[in-house]
Amino acid sequence: MTDIGVECGKGWEKLYEVLFQLCKMLNIEVLQVKEKFGGLRFYVGDVPAEYAGMVQTFIHAIESESYRVCEICGITNRHHREGDTTYTPVIVTTEGIWRKTLCQRCRGARSAAKGVV
Repeated sequence: MTDIGVECGKGWEKLYEVLFQLCKMLNIEVLQVKEKFGGLRFYVGDVPAEYAGMVQTFIHAIESESYRVCEICGITNRHHREGDTTYTPVIVTTEGIWRKTLCQRCRGARSAAKGVV
């Protein structure tokens, strides 16, 4: 982990930890990790030219994956199969002006805590 503040839910930790490890290995400074528009955003400092394409590809892949992972609990969206009782959709929802990528269970718990029916 790094000393910077992470401004997103613990559910995405398994995603951004991969990027922290890559940056540590390549001696790249992590500037910010946050949620924006329902997805993970990962910002880094200067990247040596020989690593730029690879680092950008990794960041883009992880940011894209965050739209399929609940930001709160970390459950991953799976394709529904007949008889699958573990299927939990992960959907970007809008709450006021904020978008959140949440599974049905976390979305329901969050709504209940806010008194929304």
